[in-house]
Amino acid sequence: MPGDLTPGPAPALQPAAAAAVDEPRRSPLLAAWVRFVYTLQMAVTGVLSQPLRSGLTALSVVIGVVTVVSLIGIGEGARRSVVAQFASLGENVIIIETLDDRFQFEPGLAEELVERVSELAYATPVVETEAAVRWRRERGNLAVLGVNEQFPLIRDHQLAAGTFFSDLHVRQRSRVVVLGYNVAARLLGGRSPVGQTMTVEGRTFRIIGVLNPKGTGQAGGIDDMIVVPYTVAQQISGVRNVRQIWAKADSPEQADLAVARLGRIFRREVGLSPVTGGGGGEKPENPDGAGGVAPPRGHGAPPGPAGG
Repeated sequence: MPGDLTPGPAPALQPAAAAAVDEPRRSPLLAAWVRFVYTLQMAVTGVLSQPLRSGLTALSVVIGVVTVVSLIGIGEGARRSVVAQFASLGENVIIIETLDDRFQFEPGLAEELVERVSELAYATPVVETEAAVRWRRERGNLAVLGVNEQFPLIRDHQLAAGTFFSDLHVRQRSRVVVLGYNVAARLLGGRSPVGQTMTVEGRTFRIIGVLNPKGTGQAGGIDDMIVVPYTVAQQISGVRNVRQIWAKADSPEQADLAVARLGRIFRREVGLSPVTGGGGGEKPENPDGAGGVAPPRGHGAPPGPAGG
């Protein structure tokens, strides 16, 4: 109707046809490369814009890395040094030592302990003294170590030349001597001394062997000693009994058991309190501190004259 303003039905809208545009896809490798190049550009720009700050940062990183590496190297070197020092003493070695000057062991106690303590494989009485030594024109005082034939087995000590003395040498008080490595090197300059003779406290001894070097460490002193049968060392020093016995077990477990059994033996029969020393040593100690403990029958006696 003319002039009728009543709205009629709206005409249907036609949907707009949008052209589908397929954008090209970037490969993941290309995207990663673009990010890397962008990051590198930013890093180079930052470094070049602040050269002093960048140099100090790089220097601090280098110093930190060098410090850490150095500390690790020093720690590892110290660990190896400590291990080498203890290894020079021999493995599973037990040192029995009296700390009371009025109590000393009879040498036969070493053999008796091996029989009574099944965990012990070897044992030797130890006599340490000093003696005047002369070889040709060379004179001086040297430390003397008196042990039995089991010493190389106890201390894992091989010979560089010759042989070690035997049980027969010990029992017969034979005047034979084994030189420490440094002693042989000083006297003969690298030549073998085996078969030659030297004078110890005015007595003629036959050189039968030279020990391998032990180097620095807990047992390094043996390189500057001469080793003789303990029965001969008793004659040189003038002592009858000993203050130390060195023993060896076959394994760490057996060494622990041996230390426990030795502790019971010394507490029960000697009246001494054992104190575990360095390297697994068993050191009988007077519990009263004054040394007022009588030696047991067959195990000890009042000390003889002071040695060396």
